[in-house]
Amino acid sequence: MKQIINRKSYNTNTAKKVGYWDSKSGRSDFNRYEETLYLKKTGEYFLHVSGYKYSEYAELFGNERGTGEKIIPFTVEQAKSWSEKKFQQDIIRRFSTKL
Repeated sequence: MKQIINRKSYNTNTAKKVGYWDSKSGRSDFNRYEETLYLKKTGEYFLHVSGYKYSEYAELFGNERGTGEKIIPFTVEQAKSWSEKKFQQDIIRRFSTKL
């Protein structure tokens, strides 16, 4: 995906993927969403998000909700916070399923 935000270009095809997280629900779950953290060659971070029609990233098309996606520019601190939060949740989920 390519998007220009505040006169800055963000492109998932040219940036380096540094983190990925999804909601761990099945592909047929309309609440499913995915978040991917990228690092641009300029040192800027951004989050590419996408989600099905009942996720927080869904888009409205008239009166209907559908799959949506967007890019969210991140500061270094936001990227660090996202990583800590998402991967801590993943670790907790892995351990809780083994109990």
